[in-house]
Amino acid sequence: MKVKIVKQAEALPVRLVRDGSDDEVDEAAAVREVDLQKKFHWSFYDLADKLGITRPRATALRRHLGIDSRPDYVHVFEFGSQRHNRYSDNALTLMRDTLEQLDMDEIWKYHRPRNGGNPRPACTQPGCANTEAS
Repeated sequence: MKVKIVKQAEALPVRLVRDGSDDEVDEAAAVREVDLQKKFHWSFYDLADKLGITRPRATALRRHLGIDSRPDYVHVFEFGSQRHNRYSDNALTLMRDTLEQLDMDEIWKYHRPRNGGNPRPACTQPGCANTEAS
């Protein structure tokens, strides 16, 4: 199907429906589908490699920013019993900008993997998605 958008009064009305908005999709005459594999094309390993940091540090940075809980940054693809988290360009940009603005050593201190069950101290860095120690 091809859709031509024109500014003529006798044309059919068109309304933009944002991704993730299911409320008005039922009333839409046409819906543009987004290829999620193209939008979320970064793997966990790719993010770390692109940022030039280790994979554990990339995990700490994702925890700090709350990326894994934000649907505009991560999508979980399921293939049978396998689940694969893939990340968008927005996640990469946010992580890169944060690395330029904040001290990764401080983020690592608060969000690194736990050592033998010892609780992590509460993060004091700006922009932390975790409001309590985890």
